[in-house]
Amino acid sequence: TELRKLLAWRGKAAAAWEKEQRAAAGGDGEGGNGGDGDAASDSEAEAVREEEEISELQKLADQRAKGAKRRAAEAKAKFRERLALKMEHPGDRLDVQEELELFSLARVRGDGSIAALTEGAAPDEVADVDEDEDEE
Repeated sequence: TELRKLLAWRGKAAAAWEKEQRAAAGGDGEGGNGGDGDAASDSEAEAVREEEEISELQKLADQRAKGAKRRAAEAKAKFRERLALKMEHPGDRLDVQEELELFSLARVRGDGSIAALTEGAAPDEVADVDEDEDEE
């Protein structure tokens, strides 16, 4: 845990140092250009902010994926341990990850999936009706 805290501190310190370096580099370049430099620096600053925001979102997504992967590995290890202790048997548990519904339109996306569903599907059979009964 201490190593993780140290690595987190190092990452934050590096980000703060990099931010200061960018600010210092931006401050030195603005002096001689006049009005055009302000517009250019504003667009650069906005681009940098967007880039930082994207990197933050990417970090969050990576953390969530890592957490999900870790939880899945823990569950798998727990199941293996239960198998080893003969608390469960391999065929006893149903690990169904799908939704409980038989069919959901939310799972059908795009024309390709619709074509895959209808491919090879015969229309429902219609019950044979005697023509004599219809005439009466």
